[in-house]
Amino acid sequence: MNRRTGQVYPLYWQMPADDSKHFRLPAVAVMTSAQDTVAVGYDAMGDLSDLLDTSGSTELIGVNRLKPLLKVAVGHGQTLPNSDPWVRWSDTVELPMLQMLQAMVALLKYSVNQGQAVGLEGNDLGQVLASLQGVSVGYPSNWPDTYSFNLREAVLASGLIAQPEQIVFVEDAIASVLSGLPDPRDSALAETVSLSRQPSLYNCQWQDGTVIISGGAVMTELGIVNLPKDLASLNYADFALRGFAYAGDALDQDIVCQLLLPQERRQSLSDIDAAESTRWDWQGHLAAEDADWSLLNLDDLTLPNVGHVDWAQRYSLQHRLLGSNLGQSLLAAARHLKLALQQQSQMQITLAGQCWLIKRRQLENLIFLPYIQRINRYLNVLLSNNTVDAQSIKQVLCTGGSASLPAIARWLRQKFPNATIIQDTYASELPQSCSRVAYGLVNLARYPQVLNVTRQQYSDYFLLMELLRVFPQQPLPVGAILHLLEQRGINTQACHLHILALLEGHLPPGLVPTAADRGLICDRTTDLPTYRALLQTPLFSKTITESGGHMYIPNEGQAVQLRAYLSRLLLDKVQTLDEPLIAQLEVVA
Repeated sequence: MNRRTGQVYPLYWQMPADDSKHFRLPAVAVMTSAQDTVAVGYDAMGDLSDLLDTSGSTELIGVNRLKPLLKVAVGHGQTLPNSDPWVRWSDTVELPMLQMLQAMVALLKYSVNQGQAVGLEGNDLGQVLASLQGVSVGYPSNWPDTYSFNLREAVLASGLIAQPEQIVFVEDAIASVLSGLPDPRDSALAETVSLSRQPSLYNCQWQDGTVIISGGAVMTELGIVNLPKDLASLNYADFALRGFAYAGDALDQDIVCQLLLPQERRQSLSDIDAAESTRWDWQGHLAAEDADWSLLNLDDLTLPNVGHVDWAQRYSLQHRLLGSNLGQSLLAAARHLKLALQQQSQMQITLAGQCWLIKRRQLENLIFLPYIQRINRYLNVLLSNNTVDAQSIKQVLCTGGSASLPAIARWLRQKFPNATIIQDTYASELPQSCSRVAYGLVNLARYPQVLNVTRQQYSDYFLLMELLRVFPQQPLPVGAILHLLEQRGINTQACHLHILALLEGHLPPGLVPTAADRGLICDRTTDLPTYRALLQTPLFSKTITESGGHMYIPNEGQAVQLRAYLSRLLLDKVQTLDEPLIAQLEVVA
């Protein structure tokens, strides 16, 4: 977006021998077993035989869903084989976190080198990219600063922008709302509307109670906001957000577990007469050695409960499925079912000598209904906590593939009878339109006040570093510790709860992988003893004084360990955590 004019230029990519404009870049990387990234984006799609020839490797590893891996831990080290931590991609593939970061850098470079923009011809795009003043990144509301740190580092390494403070993070649900809001300084139609050809962009007369449901591959994000008549007064505090880790990938797993794996739901091809004349809606093609169902070896796994987050079970199931060609084909069949049965009432598929007839009502009753019930529970909590009546909601905005289900629209029309339901639809896994969230992210330039400035300036990592810099030598009450931080220029009132969490022994999630994400960390990670040591002893212990106040007793040994560990993490990083990140979002006059 040009901040002065409000003009937007959607980025797109074109593949060889394909004139279509693709406005979504698949977050896919192909790597070798020797830890080389040989292709990303569209170059990593389709036939990989040419990559085998050029890479000189006999084994290629395709990795998608890079995003959730970036919240697990900070990758560090100077060479891939000796870097930490290592993550488990499947039961057969382990990769260094640093390689995930390098793949993300390659993907960002690809987006620039191979990308084009609607409305910018010739060298204009290159000139614009060379003079960028800011990059906005979407992320889930409850994801840790580890994700922001990793992705900010990748953006800096890609050369898109030079300074860490020029990269800001905006919650996906907030960006979804911004996609429809006009310039708050000018209620007339923005010239961007004709460019985007989508009337729901920068041209919506939304007001009053608004619900947002953003459902992607990994997270479902919910939000409520009361949009004021004067949009210039809209700010971050107006939004109430909530999210949970169940979305497209978990739906695919539940389709596999509930509709494809049970013996009673499938039939052997050999039992079907005239099988050759059957019209299959989807066929999986596997070599004979890959079509052995016993290779899945799922008997020793506890399968996740349908509609539930169940982190540990889902990680184990995903690793097992990704570890075989049959498992990967089952996930592909599930994704196809999810899309196709929105358009047709039933579907016939065949894979590895088995066939299925799956009906839409089975998919909706067994899989989609538990998902909708979970959304409903979280949404009720949001409504209740913010004293919002469902009758007062004027519009509900649904975006992302997991929120595009017709069953969700039917439920919403009952729950919010006075609301207009705005639901983005997706005909394929790579829709032929730019993401609503992307449109909203660039519109942040006109709504800087909806940025969570406190979190931008004071990440948990920065606050921890500051606490270690002013680390006291004797027990102190919380007020005295806050005073030490204030002397360094920190607005402790703005980040009071985050400082208290650190004092109470809660390290930033991902500085040490959380219990939920521990299933992604491999045993070959040499940092495992360090993780245990950092979790074993808190930075401060707490005692209650005679007057009932709290005294925090510093643990110098733990401070030394943390300083050493953070120094290793920051080695070779652009981010230093020396200063707060102060974003400059104001439009230059």
